[in-house]
Amino acid sequence: MASLRKRGDKWYAEVTKNGQRKSKTFATKAEATLWAAQTEVALAKEGAEQIPDKTFADLLDKYEREVSPTHRGHRWEALRLRKIARQPIGGIKLKDFSEVHVYQWRDARLTEVSSSSVSREFELLSSVCSTASREWKWLGSNPFKNVKKPRPAQPRSKVYSDDEIERILFALGYNEIDAIDTQTKRVGAVFLFALETAMRAGEIVGLTWGNVFDKHVFLPMTKNGTSREVPLSKRAREIIARLPRDGDSVFGLSSAMLISVQK
Repeated sequence: MASLRKRGDKWYAEVTKNGQRKSKTFATKAEATLWAAQTEVALAKEGAEQIPDKTFADLLDKYEREVSPTHRGHRWEALRLRKIARQPIGGIKLKDFSEVHVYQWRDARLTEVSSSSVSREFELLSSVCSTASREWKWLGSNPFKNVKKPRPAQPRSKVYSDDEIERILFALGYNEIDAIDTQTKRVGAVFLFALETAMRAGEIVGLTWGNVFDKHVFLPMTKNGTSREVPLSKRAREIIARLPRDGDSVFGLSSAMLISVQK
């Protein structure tokens, strides 16, 4: 990036590119402008020569192996990075990688998934590129910085009527009498428990018996990175009381199992 400033009767030019900064003073603006343009090209070429002959997919693989395991959302990151690596953007050489490829990837993804999903992937890839340019020198800069991130869709609020709740529970085979002895019935219990506590699905399926108390449950780590206590209504306590204690997990489900039943 070049900047020109007048100091007295002189022109001061400064160029920052690929972590390098050069400056020079000239008698005229034309001379300063020409020098800045030539210096930007030279630094860009120099930076490109230092970038390894790798593809964006290679970069995603390196990040997945070396950085993602240190994050709480490792599994989600790994799955997402592998999927993106198989997309056209994965085949781009890092020496050629630019904002144009980011624009193309973003607009293509917006035709396939929600803006919220694209926004999350955008943030992940931006982190990958920041690490690549700052620590590994696999990129001269982070091309995601100059591209507008999709705006997440407004959160949806759903209020279920009594009739809708009854039909959902009937489809899952859940009732207030029979034992909760199948996966679909457990999903019914999760559904009712979510209505009573407003807890997220991931928080519910991750709940363990050791964090269940008389009138509340304790969440040691939430989506926001903090712990909290969730009070339990009478009905929420009744739902938990009916669940079999056949393992550490209160509901005996994983997020993947929950999704498979919903499908």
